[in-house]
Amino acid sequence: MLFKCSQDRSDLAKVIRAADKLGITEYDFFHLAFRRWTGHEPDVRMLEKNFVDYMFRQIVPHWVRHYARRIIALDEQGQLDGNDPHYHRYDPYYRTFTPNGVRSFLVASSVIIGLIGGGILLGHYSAHDGPSVLPPYFDKNELKKNKSSVLPWQRD
Repeated sequence: MLFKCSQDRSDLAKVIRAADKLGITEYDFFHLAFRRWTGHEPDVRMLEKNFVDYMFRQIVPHWVRHYARRIIALDEQGQLDGNDPHYHRYDPYYRTFTPNGVRSFLVASSVIIGLIGGGILLGHYSAHDGPSVLPPYFDKNELKKNKSSVLPWQRD
């Protein structure tokens, strides 16, 4: 048999723990383990067959078990960098940067500043000779007509 397998529950726990330490799926972990063991990309059918056996029969191939032990040992020694792009080579959604990040930030900031500034300007021009920009919008004419204080305890 080309690949020896194990049904030990501790091996399952090690694979799950190692994949979690790297922040990848278990399927991606199988990819990495096979590539590390053989030096080339795995055949998709063979990889899927082994992964199905892992998921439904709890059978861990020896090359996956070995890689899981290696990752856990690196983590225990403090030498594991889970953000290393090497570990995320099969994850299409992983990236350590935001594309056009500075431009996106400037556009978002400009929109927010424009909305706030536009609101203040709109309030200022819609108040028509008011003493303040913020509500309540009293006109100078209304305050002159009443000639009494707005506050109840200061009225005549």
